[in-house]
Amino acid sequence: MIFQRVFADHSLDLVVSNPPYVALADSETLAPEVRDHEPFLALFAGEDGTSVYRRLIPDAARTLRPGGWLVLELGYNVASAVRELLASAEWDSVASDFDLAGIERVMYARRQ
Repeated sequence: MIFQRVFADHSLDLVVSNPPYVALADSETLAPEVRDHEPFLALFAGEDGTSVYRRLIPDAARTLRPGGWLVLELGYNVASAVRELLASAEWDSVASDFDLAGIERVMYARRQ
């Protein structure tokens, strides 16, 4: 669990995260200045780029108060997987925004 030792249950109003979200298979598509100089753990999130979201979303549900918000930066092509992770009774008001390139880049969800 990401927040287990730091935050008590239902103690936060807002969680904002820019997690690692690049799929390992996409490493060769990154610009060399990113791929060769950024820390591995800051970029990569498993085979499909969603491993951190799979841990973060349940932990955020536990630590957020009812009505609290989760805001996530999204990697390329992970929006549908993240939306599925938020498709539970714990979350509502799931919405997203796009960046200037038309990529779904930020997702918001409210803790019920």
